[in-house]
Amino acid sequence: MMIEAGLIASRFLHYAALLVLFGGTLFPLYAFPTSSMRPDWFMARQRRAETIAAVLALVSGLAWLAFTTAEMSGVASDALSPSAVWDVVKETGFGRLWVGRLGLMAAIVSTIVARTSWALWVSPFLAGALLVSLAGAGHGSAPEGPLGALHAVSDGFHLLAAGLWLGALAPLSWTMRAALYEKLAQRGFEVEIVLQRFSGVGYLAVAILIGTGLVNSWFLVGSLRMLTENPYGRLLAIKLGLFVAMMAFASANRFWIAPTLVRTGSADHGPGLRRIRNHIAFEQALGLAVIGAVSVLGTMQPAIQN
Repeated sequence: MMIEAGLIASRFLHYAALLVLFGGTLFPLYAFPTSSMRPDWFMARQRRAETIAAVLALVSGLAWLAFTTAEMSGVASDALSPSAVWDVVKETGFGRLWVGRLGLMAAIVSTIVARTSWALWVSPFLAGALLVSLAGAGHGSAPEGPLGALHAVSDGFHLLAAGLWLGALAPLSWTMRAALYEKLAQRGFEVEIVLQRFSGVGYLAVAILIGTGLVNSWFLVGSLRMLTENPYGRLLAIKLGLFVAMMAFASANRFWIAPTLVRTGSADHGPGLRRIRNHIAFEQALGLAVIGAVSVLGTMQPAIQN
């Protein structure tokens, strides 16, 4: 039980950190396309958030490797045994994959902490590579051959799309807060333009999530009946319900509140911005619940194997 709890917790933290890293590092590139458009307050907060997420990704990645070692041996103390962990690294595909991933994590931590001029462009690629490398890491049910490759590609795009949406909610939230309380519109900050740019990216993310989600469900569940008759299927159905709820809040922002802001200009942004911030907070809470469901699903036997 302790090993399973440790695996779920480390997976949850790792997924959350990488989603924030990928979506968060991409956000300023499309929300503020040129360097002159990026406010100093935003970039300072962005660097702090990226540093925390990068370090958390590294620590949780190490914990995931350690608890996987304990799971393979069935001995909880092996999570803290360097020799046991080294055996997993040498003798298993998972261990070898994790060595490469840990190298990428160290690289992204160094890049962000160094704050070099090219970090703004390199960080999203490193974070994206880390996300894609998680494809298939949560279960061993992928078929071999072309179907296995299709599953891995679908899983990779699913993770990238999740990061594109969920990971950008944090910088979007503090941008809305700054627009609300610091009256940025008076200094040439057009919050409705940022919302429109985020919405455009959001459309792409949701479309990819739906398409790849259907493909992954076919590989892991196999039929609609298994969504209700199998524990894995039932938890997946709950995850889908959370996703639909997230889309409802996002749709309200895009099709109801944001158009109102565009029509009114900067005359009365306060009520609309408060509603958007509240909806983003609900999206973030639901997103964390989705990540929690994914973390548990990765420790369960897929429904199609039953």
